[in-house]
Amino acid sequence: MTPRIENPDDLPDKYAEQIPDDVRVAEASEHTVIEVPVRTPNLNDIINASKTHWSEYKRMKDEIEEQVEVACAIADAPKYNSCHLRITYIREHRQEDPDNICAGKKFLIDGLVSYGVLPDDGWKHIKSFKEFWKVGDEPKVIIKIIGRANND
Repeated sequence: MTPRIENPDDLPDKYAEQIPDDVRVAEASEHTVIEVPVRTPNLNDIINASKTHWSEYKRMKDEIEEQVEVACAIADAPKYNSCHLRITYIREHRQEDPDNICAGKKFLIDGLVSYGVLPDDGWKHIKSFKEFWKVGDEPKVIIKIIGRANND
């Protein structure tokens, strides 16, 4: 007998919220790992750029998006209708607070959208994200995209 609902993402919202995120991620059949060799701006960097001039913020955002697009091309990232994201920020030291580091996530996700990995960055397309931070020799960001890739 075929189950009526084969994929937790197909559940009506009122029921889908009852399924723990870890179950959804475990049932995802594919993942893509993208390594972006960039130090994402922290919240202080973003605020300071915004205060300087709107074009400074745009320049900063465009640079990160471009780096994400290049990393997507190198990884030959497929398209996803929806996904779960696991983002690991690698910094040279522990001098920044994790909540400050995570502000750069907006630029990373916008880069995934501009490359076409995701159609949009709304609730329908990003089911969850978890963030991690580590110390390493070179600053970079590792994005793991978990979901079912489109085979169009």
